[in-house]
Amino acid sequence: MVLPTSRLRRLLHWTRLLLTSRLTHLTLFLIGWMWLIGTIVGSVRYVYIYEDRQVLTAAVTREETPEAMLREQGIEVRPEDEIQFSGFDSAMCEIRITRAFTVHLRADGVIRTFTMTSGTVRDLLEMGNITLRSHDTVSMHLSQELSEGDIVDVSRVDIVEEVEEQPIPYEVDIRYTSLLKDGRQRVLSAGTEGVLSIYTRDIYVDGKLVESNQTEERVTRQPVTEYRLEGAKVPTNANTSVPLDENGNPIDYLYKIDGVATAYNVRPGRSTASGRDLIVGHIAVDPAEFPYGTRMYIKTPSGSFIYGEAIAADTGVAMVEGHVDVDLLFETYLEATMFGRRNVEIYVLE
Repeated sequence: MVLPTSRLRRLLHWTRLLLTSRLTHLTLFLIGWMWLIGTIVGSVRYVYIYEDRQVLTAAVTREETPEAMLREQGIEVRPEDEIQFSGFDSAMCEIRITRAFTVHLRADGVIRTFTMTSGTVRDLLEMGNITLRSHDTVSMHLSQELSEGDIVDVSRVDIVEEVEEQPIPYEVDIRYTSLLKDGRQRVLSAGTEGVLSIYTRDIYVDGKLVESNQTEERVTRQPVTEYRLEGAKVPTNANTSVPLDENGNPIDYLYKIDGVATAYNVRPGRSTASGRDLIVGHIAVDPAEFPYGTRMYIKTPSGSFIYGEAIAADTGVAMVEGHVDVDLLFETYLEATMFGRRNVEIYVLE
């Protein structure tokens, strides 16, 4: 009986493969002739078994299923192992066994073990239902293929931006005045603390602080100066330069009038009737009595209040009608109300 050419080629092909394995020449000879006889007779099959891409064995079998063939050869397969069966082609078949291996996943404070036949780190994370957040890190590249005993660590990274606010003390501006008794104070406008914002960036890995950096320091609210009045024996007009005697009265003057004074305050930007600026020291008068430009020195008879040097620069109804002699201009409304109406000594200067 002549063996078909296709079968002869197949016999030569498998013989070459077997020569690369660790089988002895005697085994090759016996298997080859058993296969040849089985082919001729048509009652046996030839199986080639691989394990993890390496040739495990080659045998002649009468079994039909891969499970039966593996039992026949005494090869144990675990449920997690992967078996691929080619099916028979002219009485020949292949069984490829991929052995499962164990890997470990450490995440969220728990270590879990998984069994795989193949896969990457990304596949393992999917098996473990691990979702990576934007800053989380993994000990191995996501595309890396895994092998027996690999340990994959997932570190949960939280970045916390914090703002610490520190107060900035406000400054205190004290203006001295004879409207108050010596040493006493009165707040004209309250001060407000400013705010210094300090921005920090804290990095936590698995709940533990590993790094803290100050990223910015910025004044988010400027402090507001507090203005106070404090009692002292000083003139209201700080620019006063009139020589005084031991009683606090001008040494050189033309004449003196005992009169009545009131006080007022106006918003900045306005001008006086004479065209001069509205500043402390420019006062309102009856120009018929005190022509504009007249220099004066004004204080109370007891000397408890001193307005100081003044210039006739403005006018008003009360002065023109003779109800008061002078109306003293103050920097603030509070000072004007504190002065009120008082008897004063008016020294007309040269």
